[in-house]
Amino acid sequence: MRWTALPPKKEVMMQDAVRTFQMAHAALARLHYPLPDRSAEAEPPADQAFLACGAIIYWLNRDDLSQAERKLNCAGPLAVLSRHEYGVAAAVIGEFFRSNFEHIDRAERLPGPEPLVTSFARDFPDEIAAIYRAALEQPTRQTGYFEFFRIDDVIEKALANLEHSGNANDIQLLRAWSIHPRHGHLAVRAIKTLEDAPQQRQADSGS
Repeated sequence: MRWTALPPKKEVMMQDAVRTFQMAHAALARLHYPLPDRSAEAEPPADQAFLACGAIIYWLNRDDLSQAERKLNCAGPLAVLSRHEYGVAAAVIGEFFRSNFEHIDRAERLPGPEPLVTSFARDFPDEIAAIYRAALEQPTRQTGYFEFFRIDDVIEKALANLEHSGNANDIQLLRAWSIHPRHGHLAVRAIKTLEDAPQQRQADSGS
């Protein structure tokens, strides 16, 4: 299926390309077709990360498998995304999360009794947080799949992710970012959220 192939890196309409790639993988999954092996096409780490995101979308939408089987099949692609030394995963998953199947009318026509899985942040919050944490630790190493790449987008998504999926151990890293001229306010907000979280849990448990 040609729509599961890697899109051109000089693509101008990047979100359309990502959305088409996502929909193709979700459609294959809902039709219970096998996932094409495109590993031979993906030598650079960015290519591997892009295919890994497609594979995760595919396996999470295989509604003929148990949840345990779906997550087990995601282990390999997640391992690819967890190669933090390459500095590509944060930008790539950011493209997928930003796309988020805006053309949901097409998604609703796919077969299957379950809602379509459009993002894997909910299923793998710790793994995604680790990817964004690594991006904040090594910002100069970051790059993306498409030729048009903005490090600011990666940093903003990383800070927002740790605000909601991070933990108290991230506060020191966030403090280092709190003095950044453009992104410092996001780091401060994330710190406040993480610092308030335990108090909020105590308040909830006492109510």
